[in-house]
Amino acid sequence: MADYRIKVLVADDNRGMRRIVSSVLRTARFGDVIEAVDGIEACSAIIRVQPDLLICDLEMPMMGGLDVARWVRSAAESPDPFLPMILMTSVATKAGVGAARDAGYDEVLAKPLTAEALYRRIEAVTLRRRPFVRIGRYFGPCRRRGVAPNNEAVGERRGSADTLELT
Repeated sequence: MADYRIKVLVADDNRGMRRIVSSVLRTARFGDVIEAVDGIEACSAIIRVQPDLLICDLEMPMMGGLDVARWVRSAAESPDPFLPMILMTSVATKAGVGAARDAGYDEVLAKPLTAEALYRRIEAVTLRRRPFVRIGRYFGPCRRRGVAPNNEAVGERRGSADTLELT
């Protein structure tokens, strides 16, 4: 198995979940795996270690996953607004996934997770990264998932000016 030299930050208030994700990453021989117990510690770790990937839980005390994403994408103190980010959640509803995308997450991973699902999300945010867009107050990965043969975005409606409107 290859030895991937990337730093991964895993933020989750549940110690067991942090350990599971970290163990899967270490087994796959990812580089450094750093753990954070909440969003505030995650933001501090992002400044301190500048990870290559963030895997973050949705619901954490003090500062939740959506606030972490907004901080990464827009705060002046954020060292990397382009940081690849995966949100983990046990509430993977359509509205929840939409909220994660609106906050700037690249991918969403439903709990309980599997190693295969985690690897697929990591591959998506590293090898098949979507371009970034700035539309109004939104900055992050383009939310359009694919392009149909007629060049229309799949899963999104295009406006008359061919822009994505977010409210």
